[in-house]
Amino acid sequence: MTNLALKNAHLLLESVLKSSTPSLAEVKEIQKSIGLSSSGSRLDNLLIRAYAHCGSLDGSRELFDGMRERTLFSWSIMVAAHAQRGHLEEASAIHEKMPAWNVVCWNAMLAPLADSGRLEFSARMFQAMPGRNAVSWTAAIAASARNGHLVWAMELFHKMPSTNEISWDSITRALALSGNLDDARLYFHRSPARMSFATWMAIFQACARSGELDHAKALFDQAIERNEDSWSAMLWGYATQGSLRDSVAVLEKMPVVGVVSCSSLVQCYTQNGYIPEAKALFDGLPARSEDTWTALAVGYARTGHLGEAGVLTDRMPRRNLVCMAAILQAHEGDLHAAKGIFAEMPEKNFTCWNTLLTSYANADLFECVERVFKKMPMHCEVPCTTMISVYGRHGHFRESLETYDSMPRKDVVAANAVLQAKVANGLLCEALEFYEKMPVRSIPTWTIMIRVYSQNGCTDLAKTIFDQACKDLVSWNVLMKLYGTTGYVLQAEVLFEKAPARNILSWTAMYSAYARCGHLLETKNLFDKMPSRDIYTWNTLASCYVLHGGLSEARSTFQKMPEHSRVTFNEMLAALLQDTGLDQIKSLFDALPEKCVVSWSLLISGYAQNAMSKEGFQLFRDMILEGILPDEVCMTSVLDLCSHTEDALRIFRYLEQDLGLRAVREHYLCLIDILGKSGWTKRAQDLIQSMGYSEAWASLLGSCKIHNDPSIGAKAAAELASFDPETSATYVLLSTIYFESNS
Repeated sequence: MTNLALKNAHLLLESVLKSSTPSLAEVKEIQKSIGLSSSGSRLDNLLIRAYAHCGSLDGSRELFDGMRERTLFSWSIMVAAHAQRGHLEEASAIHEKMPAWNVVCWNAMLAPLADSGRLEFSARMFQAMPGRNAVSWTAAIAASARNGHLVWAMELFHKMPSTNEISWDSITRALALSGNLDDARLYFHRSPARMSFATWMAIFQACARSGELDHAKALFDQAIERNEDSWSAMLWGYATQGSLRDSVAVLEKMPVVGVVSCSSLVQCYTQNGYIPEAKALFDGLPARSEDTWTALAVGYARTGHLGEAGVLTDRMPRRNLVCMAAILQAHEGDLHAAKGIFAEMPEKNFTCWNTLLTSYANADLFECVERVFKKMPMHCEVPCTTMISVYGRHGHFRESLETYDSMPRKDVVAANAVLQAKVANGLLCEALEFYEKMPVRSIPTWTIMIRVYSQNGCTDLAKTIFDQACKDLVSWNVLMKLYGTTGYVLQAEVLFEKAPARNILSWTAMYSAYARCGHLLETKNLFDKMPSRDIYTWNTLASCYVLHGGLSEARSTFQKMPEHSRVTFNEMLAALLQDTGLDQIKSLFDALPEKCVVSWSLLISGYAQNAMSKEGFQLFRDMILEGILPDEVCMTSVLDLCSHTEDALRIFRYLEQDLGLRAVREHYLCLIDILGKSGWTKRAQDLIQSMGYSEAWASLLGSCKIHNDPSIGAKAAAELASFDPETSATYVLLSTIYFESNS
């Protein structure tokens, strides 16, 4: 191959490496034209880098494996390529196989390890490095700071033999972004070199967010050479704080009002709800660029002014991708509209694809979500996490795990989605194992585990996770609810008092704990202290009174309620059944705006308790005519109406054969009781023996006494004695039967 051809190949490969949208096909064509020397030459290494830059690690690996002689630089390229794309295990394996280690390879591993959440491993690797250079120190500081590990970043910064511009920049920006504004300003002013514009913007925006616009102004006047970007930043700061007059004053002082400034101000106005001001500014511009049109259209879309966004988009000289993507995002909750907009777009970027994926996921259309995911040109953390969650919700756990394993870079959000998928599919042991292996945990991680243990009644394990966790209000509420539902009221009280903040769910969890355990006084006291009440809290108070005998208080609560739900009316029906006549109950029942099977069952039960079978059967017929099918509880109430065997057997057959209801244990026990009390003791005995319901023998023994049947009574007594031979009541009842039969 001629020197000119080699030189052209070099230039083409370097062009690929500089491109933000590299073409894998172009790299393959270059390789095809030059072949591979397998000697570890610079051209071979460029090809390996180019394949990696295009995302084809397999191509890089194939070339690397085919090289007879590999230079240290070839090994370093492979380590860096795998590490930068999140394949840390492969990078570590290549690193271990290197004939000699150089500082370039060590440096290549530091930042990706920290960015993937393995900060401790990254720190150990940094400590083990035989020779650290300025790049090593800077990479460790920047990665730690970027991932929010400020303590470690600060420690490294102060130990660094000789700080440089990048290390000062990294630590200052991290302090600003984390809200440590005073420290950020201190480092900013102490820096021996001028900070980058990105760092200045981070400090400036931190000042603006905290309302310290005077400090931002001082920073602007003293530290930064004024250009359109810095002027635009001042505009942004005043606009985000609602200081429209100050932002206009800045605009008037600007030596040159350019596209960036106007677009920035239009965008700030729309984002903060100042739509008329944004429109007035837009209309007053002598000339508008594409960015200015886009700023107003995007602002309209993101603030919910979809009609105005559509009109403005139609007027635009040229619709661009940014604008259309913003409008598509604004329609994310409207699947039909989102599908239409997406279909009309001549080109789509990642945001567009991800918005459509999210729209289908929100609508829970599994097949559509999967189809869009497979068509997406690239899979990064966000769509992969969405797909993991959807797979988990629909029971496709294997696919959710495969999606997670295929991710080039796994973050804690994706890991939480896998954890939730395992939990949703009942794989609790696997969920715990996965949780233990997670390199990084977030507040949702702990909340998932606390909720899992809570739902399974594992109070001690839930408390252990809670004590280890970085807690948010959800975690406090979940554990508080667990204590309440399992009867640990004192522990719930302690959490309630210690919680750093409370919302309506916190109050409700504590309130429900008191109500469930029958602490009427504490329930009422907490109810009176609650900052706000909803229908659930009112219903809980009424229910607490009903369950624990406070019937007059229940009626008083019912009368004071600002609104009544179906649950409220049913609670009052249950209360009246215990305390008053059927006339009042029937009046309340007739007044119900909406009757459910519970409402009908309660009144039927009332008729059964008062031996009003005729009225009860008529009500049951009315219920069927209304189209309300009985449930298991209602079926028991209907059987309780039956005083004769013929009625019971007829109702039993009707419920099973005509309505298709499946009889359960309670229904058979009810039928056995009716058979026995009606004198059909032999049929009752046969039914007990065929169904195996041993608890029914006591009822049958009582029926034998009523009907003076010593033969069946002796059998029932013998069965009862076999279960509990120490109980004398069985023998006393049997002796009474014998005595009466011989009298």
